[in-house]
Amino acid sequence: MPLKKVEAKLDQIYADLSHNVTFIYQRPGLHLAIDLTYHSVMQFYFQGKLIKKGWVESLIIGDTRCGKSETMERLINHYRAGTISSGENTTFAGLVGGLQQTQKRWSIIWGRIPLNDRKLLCIDEVSGLTHHDIANMSQIRSSGIAEITKIQTERTFARTRLVWLSNPRTDIPVSYFNSGVDIIKDLIGKPEDIARFDLALIMSVEEVPKEVINAMTHTKVPHLFSSSKCRNLIMWAWGRQPDQIDIDEETTQTILNVSEKICNKYSSDIPIVTISEQKIKIARLSIALAARLFSTDETHQKIIVKPVHVTYIGKYLDTIYSKAAFAYDIWSQSRRAALTLKSENEVRERLLQYGDEIADIFVNVKQVRISDIEEMLSVSREEAKDLISFLVRNRALAKTYTFYQKQPAFIALLRKMQTSNKPKGVSEYDF
Repeated sequence: MPLKKVEAKLDQIYADLSHNVTFIYQRPGLHLAIDLTYHSVMQFYFQGKLIKKGWVESLIIGDTRCGKSETMERLINHYRAGTISSGENTTFAGLVGGLQQTQKRWSIIWGRIPLNDRKLLCIDEVSGLTHHDIANMSQIRSSGIAEITKIQTERTFARTRLVWLSNPRTDIPVSYFNSGVDIIKDLIGKPEDIARFDLALIMSVEEVPKEVINAMTHTKVPHLFSSSKCRNLIMWAWGRQPDQIDIDEETTQTILNVSEKICNKYSSDIPIVTISEQKIKIARLSIALAARLFSTDETHQKIIVKPVHVTYIGKYLDTIYSKAAFAYDIWSQSRRAALTLKSENEVRERLLQYGDEIADIFVNVKQVRISDIEEMLSVSREEAKDLISFLVRNRALAKTYTFYQKQPAFIALLRKMQTSNKPKGVSEYDF
C-alpha cells in the first residue's frame, strides 16, 4: 500500500468524523492522536520479545477553545467506548484509588484507571493534578498494575489506554511559550513521567482561522464511518492477542530506521523522544494505525503491520513535533548547540594564557563566580568579567541563578587539557 493511499484514507476518515461527529474542523492531528490511543493493543511481540505494555498513552495540551474536550466527548459517544474523568475525579484517589471507611471498617475503593482496565480513559483537566500526584502514578502507568499499601496491600490490573487532556498549567496561551517543551515540563514535572507518553500534541487556538471556526456552514461530507462500524473496529482491535500482531522483518527494520531518524532530530533531554524506548513507541503507534485502517489477513484475525504504517507514523510525529505551537525541533537544535563549544580551539588558547594549570583550577570549581576568577587567577574584576563573558559566548559556561555552571563540552575540554599536561609515560597508577 503506497503512502498516498494511507494519507487519502485517513483524510477521508477525519473529514467524515470532523464534519459529522465532532464538528471540530481542521484538527486531523487531534483526531488521529485520540484514535491511535483507541486502537492500540494490550501486548505484542517485537524482535522476539513480548512487549507487555502495548497500549498507548497520549498527551494533548492546548488553549481553551481548541476543541480538545469536545472532540474527546463526541468520539466517546460515537464509538460507544471509553470514558472521561474530569473535575473532582481528576485526583490521585479518584484516578488510582484509596481507602474508604464504612461502618467502622476500612475498604479499598479503586479509581477510574483500574476500573477501566483494558479499556480507554480520558483524563481531562490534567492541570488539576499536582506534580506529586503524577509522579505517584508512575508505577501504575509503566506496569499496568495498581497497588495501594495502607493497612493492607491490594493490587489489581490497570492496563488502561490513556488520553491526557489539559490547558497549560499556568493558563497562559500556548503562543506565549518559547516551545511546547516548556509547557510539558511545567505541566507534567519529572522526566521519567514525561517519558511514559508515546506521543505529545500541542495545539494553539491560532492554528485554525477564525473564518473556519465562525463559518455559518461547512462542506457536507458523506457519513460513511458510522457509530456501529467504528465501535466494531475498536472491539476487534481490543480483542487481538500478541500472536495476532504480525510485524515482519521488513516492517521491523522500518521501525528501527524511523526510530533512528526521530532520535537524530529530536533531543531526548526532554524524554518525549527517548533513544532506548523510541522503537517501542513507534511500534505501538504503528500497530494502532494498522488496526485503525483494518490492515488484516483473509481470516480477519490478525493485524498486519506494514512498512507504510510505520513510515506514516514517523511523518505524523515529525509534523506535530515540528509545528510552530510545539517547536520541538527548534528546541532540540538549540539544546544540541548548547552541548558543543562554539570554538574549542579559541577556548583552549584563551585558557592557556593563564598557564598550564588552568584546567585543574576550573575542574575543581563547581560553581563559577566572578569573585572566584579574580581570586584564582589573580586578575582584576574587569578581566574576570571579560573572561566569563568570553566563556559564556562560547557556550562553556551558562548563567544559573547567582553563579555560572560549567557545560558538558567545557568539562570534556578541561579533561583533555589535563590529560595532555601529564608527563609522557606516566600512568595514574604509578606511585
